[in-house]
Amino acid sequence: MSYVEQSGDIPLKSVLLYNLGELAAAGRQFDRAEKLFREGLALATQMKDREYVSTWSTILGNLLVEQGRFKEAAEVILHALSVGRARPLNQPCIGFALTALANLRCALVENARAAKSPGGRRALLHARTDIQRALSLGELEIERRTQAQLAQARISYLLGEFPLARIQARQASDAAQQYELQAIQERCQQFLELLPGA
Repeated sequence: MSYVEQSGDIPLKSVLLYNLGELAAAGRQFDRAEKLFREGLALATQMKDREYVSTWSTILGNLLVEQGRFKEAAEVILHALSVGRARPLNQPCIGFALTALANLRCALVENARAAKSPGGRRALLHARTDIQRALSLGELEIERRTQAQLAQARISYLLGEFPLARIQARQASDAAQQYELQAIQERCQQFLELLPGA
């Protein structure tokens, strides 16, 4: 990190902060990860790099969802979505933010144990629409597409559509295995084990 700071290469520092944040998040060091992601986001904002601002915002939003900080997560995810939708449109950023928004909706429903309530069902149907839109964007890179497929399975599960959830999770798992996305593949396996009749 000291070489990067000495070089003054702000884009490189932003990417390095993201990588360090990912490592911290993987080690469940959420406070450290959040600090690193916010620093990277501040640098991306300083550079006026819309793609990094949107991506880093989405990543921060995902971290906040994982911690149950839903209001803050909604703010940064919606910011990521608005940045991605600004002209010219950035479809990969839009798709990534839509996937995060769908996961946020699912987390809110799970937190409230409201999957069977009318409001919970409505939120899940909105999440399904978010994911369908994300997956319809042809420019979504494979890791983000696989994350969206897993989110789609989660939505089906919460809606009680277990056979569909199993099919979708297996598709995500197959893609994760094919492209060597180990962390996503592990999440797919954990999800499949939750399904009735697993």
